Amino acid sequence: MLSKFIVDEIVAQIQSEGGDIERLIFLIILAFVMNFLSLAITTVSDRVGDHFGGRIRKFLTERFYDKVLKLPQSYFDSEVSGKIVNQLSRGISSTQQFLNTATNFILPTFLQSAFTIAVLAYYNLPIAFFTFILFPIYLLLSYYSTVKWGKEEVKKNQIEDSTRGRIQEVISNIKLVKGFIMEKVEFGTLSKNLDKSNKIYAVQSRTFHIFNFFRGLSLNIILFAINIIVFYNTFNGSLSIGEMV
Repeated sequence: MLSKFIVDEIVAQIQSEGGDIERLIFLIILAFVMNFLSLAITTVSDRVGDHFGGRIRKFLTERFYDKVLKLPQSYFDSEVSGKIVNQLSRGISSTQQFLNTATNFILPTFLQSAFTIAVLAYYNLPIAFFTFILFPIYLLLSYYSTVKWGKEEVKKNQIEDSTRGRIQEVISNIKLVKGFIMEKVEFGTLSKNLDKSNKIYAVQSRTFHIFNFFRGLSLNIILFAINIIVFYNTFNGSLSIGEMV
């Protein structure tokens, strides 16, 4: 936002020597102060997010462990212990990662975007409109991409839980495995499970990149429209060089 006024002062000085050096210095210092405040707020927000994530990890681990300790013995007779541990690790990691992303990235980005659109609307409503519609397009495409990814992820997680659980069981009972000469059988089972997991991931990857292509395409189209508006209005004198920048 301040760049507009800085550029206008420089252009005024170049064209008619009507620039104000004191105002220019003030604007540069003010821009530095604003950047410093933004950095400080981001740092504090990230720290709070990390602290909150740590508390969430502790809470979820305690709740899960308390639940496991209260389960009847019969439950463990039909479940692989490694599978339970893997579900715990994945669930806590996914939840913590989402919360950290929400506090460290999503919320600051949302606030910054709202401020940017408000500033753009002050100078040019069509530009603000095209910038605004980019967000629902992105969110809609990301939503459908996530839904399709999640359906396949459920299948992949089931395979991963079973595989990692079996690995842990084999390692903890390696003497029995070697005693019954089951190394090749266990290795073959692992290899088949990994092949299944990779096939599912291939479907996920293809779907993700298709949606990602359309996200990028929508961005390019909207930026193209914005550039036309900005350059045309600047050419006609409706926008100054500083406002264009």
